[in-house]
Formats: sequence, structure tokens, C-alpha cells
Amino acid sequence: MLAGSLFLVLRGHRRRQLRYRYPGEVLEASPAELVDVEKSARHAEAVTVPRLEDLDQLLRHLAEGLELTGQPLPRIQTVEMANDQVTLHLAEDVPAPPGWTEDDKSWSFTIEQRLPDSDRSAPFPLLCAVGQTWSGHLLLANLEELGCVRLTGDDRAANALARSITAELTLSPWSVLADIDTIGIAEELADLDPVRLHHHTSDETVFLNQLTEELAQLGDREPETFHAVITISAMDTGEFALSIANHHDCVGAALVIAGGREHERDVVFSLTDDGRLQIPTLDLDLLPAGLTAEEATATAALVSATRDAVTVPVPRNHASEPAWRAATDRSGALTMAYADALSAPCTTVATENPPSATPADAAAGVGEPDLSETSQDEAAPEPLDPQLDADLKAWFDDDCRLPRLHLLGPVRAQAHGNPAAVSRRKPHYVELLAYLSLHPEGVTTKQIIEAFSIRKERVRNDIVIVRKWLGFNERTGHPHLPPAAQSRAASESGVWTYQVDDVLVDADLFRRLRARGQTRGEQGQDDFDTALRLVKGAPFSDLRENGWSWLLDADSRDDEILACAIVDIAHDVVTAALADDDLDRAFRAVEIARTAAPYDEIARVDLAAVLVAQGHEEAAREFLMDAVHNRSDDHMGPIDLPSHTANRLTRIAKEQRTHR
Repeated sequence: MLAGSLFLVLRGHRRRQLRYRYPGEVLEASPAELVDVEKSARHAEAVTVPRLEDLDQLLRHLAEGLELTGQPLPRIQTVEMANDQVTLHLAEDVPAPPGWTEDDKSWSFTIEQRLPDSDRSAPFPLLCAVGQTWSGHLLLANLEELGCVRLTGDDRAANALARSITAELTLSPWSVLADIDTIGIAEELADLDPVRLHHHTSDETVFLNQLTEELAQLGDREPETFHAVITISAMDTGEFALSIANHHDCVGAALVIAGGREHERDVVFSLTDDGRLQIPTLDLDLLPAGLTAEEATATAALVSATRDAVTVPVPRNHASEPAWRAATDRSGALTMAYADALSAPCTTVATENPPSATPADAAAGVGEPDLSETSQDEAAPEPLDPQLDADLKAWFDDDCRLPRLHLLGPVRAQAHGNPAAVSRRKPHYVELLAYLSLHPEGVTTKQIIEAFSIRKERVRNDIVIVRKWLGFNERTGHPHLPPAAQSRAASESGVWTYQVDDVLVDADLFRRLRARGQTRGEQGQDDFDTALRLVKGAPFSDLRENGWSWLLDADSRDDEILACAIVDIAHDVVTAALADDDLDRAFRAVEIARTAAPYDEIARVDLAAVLVAQGHEEAAREFLMDAVHNRSDDHMGPIDLPSHTANRLTRIAKEQRTHR
């Protein structure tokens, strides 16, 4: 559950930082030493995140329904999650609402489909995962109902659980109304959230008196802010604990103490030496949650890094062959070095190192960097990519015998070797084919071992299977995936390296079309249109579960790079189409961009510009208000508009006045 919450926070951070991106830029990759933590969060995307979001919405809808019928919230002690079934274990026996099954102080609900979003605030902000049952069911404890929790037994396990509880309450989507204070413990997480998480040293206890007074004044009113205090046993928390225990109803606060002597008011969480979490009051015997000091440090560092991620120029290609790769970055944009070498300068060429716009730059009003050079000479240079037209014809030919790999949308592949080789295992081998295709310089056995976390023997076996599936290259008569000793890279470097030959990849065709289009000036718009035809959705969507973690490596990030590239080409097309009053072409381009990158602000503003050009000024105004001005990618309010967005909106407003 913690990994799922971490994924949601990281996703929100990257979506927000993406708003500061200029064309020709991407978000900076996470520091290499934190990539493993990010991979763990990515693994949670397919399974844990949907369950987490479903639980969040289920509890919000439950509270909403009870409010409509005038019923109070149930006193939930724990929540048990088993696949699609959620069971609420209650402190008292009360009738279940419609849609829920009642059984001896418990309500159960089967989630058969994704629940719609609810605007109601989360009803149980101090709910957090504490362990798993021995049958694999996730168990969450409602700390507000339990009140005072004492972690006893094994000190290391108790501290690990305290860190996990701290991180859960800080990151969970339903805990945004909770403030978390830690004393003498979980200091590794201090940077996790500068607004809601507060770490105190052992001599900083004045806030406890303030919290105690706040609870005393609360009376029967529902709290606006919930509080969780996680502390070591050496601290004097007696008055605060009594203020919680003496309330007959839930008071919106909880106290978790690691170690020390048990009190009658405590709900004891006993961490045993053999790795179990026993909660006698609730008759529970669990596998405990936990976060080591090292894991906590890395988690906080990753969240902090993505919170302030900067935009950077698109990285250069690793491979220098064929020529189009040497002349472009990894989005397909021509490098300035190549543009300067052209006998006929390009009409529009992305700079090799455009200035990076940080949030601070945007706030200061730094202008948009100049990403182009304009030339009056549009004579076509010597072809950069003479094979492109033949490969495009093959891609769009249903009878083509070359393998085809689709990455610009749902990932899939077709090949014409032996289909039985990948029977029932195709998603794994499609991923391996993608890994090989996206490393055109070739990869060693060691690289595959590290990327896929498999043994050396498996690498050889998997390569053989992909070779059989791809079959023989009709252009050369050799396998599309030669033995490592016979690859092009091996013949040049002497290092045994795996490479695929003549596998058509839509992402590469897209890059090649972008590069050629930039060399052709206005005539290159046709290439941009063809490039957008290749896009069938968000790049790298519908990935197999627990795979593709190598996309997060610092030398990869192709999913993010290609999404930005699609938006940038579409932006060029929209600009040119609006200048030519070709509104249908402009609308098609912006819709493709929004399909590929729904949260990219460049595409959103482009849509507004198209709507204005179509005469739909009111629709544009409403869209901008919702999708740009009032947009928030986390639980906070809208950010100040980045300067380049504000400047574009000013130009659009002028267009609106022109159309009146």
C-alpha cells in the first residue's frame, strides 16, 4: 500500500513539474541512486494503485451515502482488503447500508468496477496499513478509533513499523487532512512533506501542549485537521494520551508510541522476535509492515527530488549509426551541431542545449528560450535518411514480412517467425524485443541480466526464443536477432553484443520523420503529419505487470521523451495549420497530442487556441479555467501559471478579441 501511495505522489509531482516544460525539453530523470525506489513504486501501479484508489473512493462514497440518510459514520477499527472485496471491522454492531453485507460487527463490499470520483473529503484520514494476514489480505488500522497505540517487543521491528505508519499517513490520498508529528523517531522521513509532516527532537515538545489544548476545546465538533503523533517512549505524552482516551467519540487524533511500559488505555501492537505482529485486542496475528532507515531515507529523497524536478534538454542518442541517430537527440529533433553543418540551413531546428526553465525561473518571468533558427533557403540537403520511405511503406503494408513493434500507444508486436516460440509468454518477449530495439548500439548479457533481474542461463534461452519468433530477415537472409558474436556491434568492438536488425519500430519512424521534416522546411509538414499518424495512444501503455522497470533507468525514460516529442510535433503542426487557417488539421494534431500526453500543458493550451480559431471562445474560456487556471495535480491549490503559459494565454486572449 505504501508503494502505491508513493507512486501517486511521484506521479502528481511529475505532472506538476511538466507544466514548466518548454518545447524541446523533458523532465530531469531521478538521481541514479534513487531509481530502485522509483521502480518499486512503478511496480505498484498496475495492482496496488487501483486497489488503493478504489478503497479511497469506496470510503468517500460510504460517508456520502450515510450523510444523505442522516446516519453517523461507523466506528471502523480495521479495514481488510482481499482482491476485490473490502471488509470493515467495526467497534460495535450496527446495520449495514444498502449494497454492503453485514456479518457480526463487519461490513463487506465487493468492488466489481472502478468507482467514480467523489468530492467528499476522506472520512478516515488516520487509516494506514500495518500488515498482512497469513492468507495475504492487507490489513489497515484506523488509528483514530484505536486512539493510543503502543508498539512493543522487538525494537527494530517496532521502529520500522513506526516509520511505515509515518510514511503511510504522509503519502496516502485519504490522509491529506492529517498533520503528522514525530518525536525522536522516523527522522529519515523529515523531507517527505514540508507542509504536513513535522519532525521534532526530544526537547521540542511545546506543540504537545498546544495539541492537548486544541483537543480539549474541540468538544463534539468534527475536527478540521486530524493529528497523529508518533514518538519514542521516553517522551512525556501522558496529558495528550489522556485527552484522546477521555473522549467518548473519535477526536481526530492518535498517539503511536514505540516501546515503553504499557498503559491500560493502550492498544498494544506486539512485534515478536519471529517476525509477527500480534494485536490481542483485535485478535489479529499479522505479517508486519515496516520501513528500514535506509528505505525511509531513499523514499524521502525521491519525493523531495521529484517535488523540485527541473526541465532539461532532451538527451542525445547513444548510438552514432545510422546517420539520422548521430544527427538527432532521442526525441528525433536535429541537434544544432548537425543543423550548422547542413549546406542548406533548416527552417526549424531544436537547439542542442536549450535553457532549462525551473519553477523559480517561471515565477521570475524568464522568457521562453529560442528553440529555432529561421532560414530563407529551403533547398533540401543531401538525404539524411535514404531508407525512410521504404521503411514507411513497409510499416503501412499489411503484407509486410518485417517484424513491427508498436510503442506509441498500447505496446504490441508482430513477427513472422515461429509464433509457437512465444505462446502464452508473448508480453515478456515483446518487452525483451523493445529493450533490444531501444538500445540500437547493442546490449550485453550483463545488461539484460540487470534490466530484467534474471539469471545468465535465462538470458540465452530468452534470446533464442525471440530469435525464433522474429525469424529471418528477408532483406539479408540472416536472423533479425543474430548471435551476439555475429552482431554489427560485435564486429566493430569485439564485444559480444545483442542487436536486432530491420525490426520496424514506430517510435524510430516517428523520430526519423521528425528529423527529415525539420530539414525540409515548410515541406516537412507532411512528415510531421505522417509522424502523428503513427501515434495510437499514450506511449508505452498497457504494459505487462511487474515488468518494464528498466524504462526508469537514467539512460532510458523513452516513455516520457516520446510523449513530449509527440506534443512538440503536434505543437508545430497546430501553429502551422492555424497560420494556414487549416482548422481541421490543427484539431487532429492537438487531439493526438492530448491522447498521448493528457497532462502536458502545451497540448492543453494548443487546444484552447484551436477552439478560439473555430469560434468557440466560450468553450475555450471554460476549458482553460478548468484545465489550466484551476488545475491541481495534488491536494494543494492551483500553482501560479508558468510564465510561458501565461504569455501564450495572453496571445490567445488577443485572438479572441480579433475574432469578435
